Amino acid sequence: AAAICGALRRIAPNATTASELAKHLAVDRQAVDAALDILAALAAVDTMPRGEDRMARLHARLRARVSDVPVVGLS
Repeated sequence: AAAICGALRRIAPNATTASELAKHLAVDRQAVDAALDILAALAAVDTMPRGEDRMARLHARLRARVSDVPVVGLS
């Protein structure tokens, strides 16, 4: 969950897919979905329900704190 927050912080305010997060972090997609569920319950991320096209990004209140980050994507 912490690694997901770190990855999303680096690309804020943009969003990415759960599949891209799994690839970027070299972890199982199910682990990413479980972590996103927890982070959404804690209001740390905004995310869609589980599915092939699930998107996620930092929650709006956290994105407000990351105002000087350039717009980039995960690689």
